[in-house]
Amino acid sequence: MADRGASTSRDYLLVAEQRYDEARYLHDGGRLPGAIYLAGLAVECVLKALILSTPRTPEDRGKLSKSIKGGKNGHNLRWLRDKYAEMVGTRITESIDLDLAVFEGWTVDLRYVSKVPDPDLVRDIFPALERIFRWARKEALDESDS
Repeated sequence: MADRGASTSRDYLLVAEQRYDEARYLHDGGRLPGAIYLAGLAVECVLKALILSTPRTPEDRGKLSKSIKGGKNGHNLRWLRDKYAEMVGTRITESIDLDLAVFEGWTVDLRYVSKVPDPDLVRDIFPALERIFRWARKEALDESDS
């Protein structure tokens, strides 16, 4: 278990895609609490990937990587969203903000639940997640072009 996990934008995007696939698999198998938990982790990793795509120097990326791992804000989707918007100097579009709002009640504590806390979440989560992924891929491409 020597692997310390994701530390670059590319790492986080890869992990996000893996968590998405796992969430979809659990959802299709009727394992909804686990699906929701992993879908939220996918969003967390997408936001971390975008945050790490913005700094221009390796030193900045290293400092930022440490600040978004765990701790008080590492699993806070609102904080991660706001941090990314601050770093790129713009607000996130209203439509993406609405998709992110689907995950408003998500916390890492969902790993301990045995029932879906909100049935509407099951209906809304995957369409929102797919739109978030499309947006993130476009944002990551735009960042690499600058």
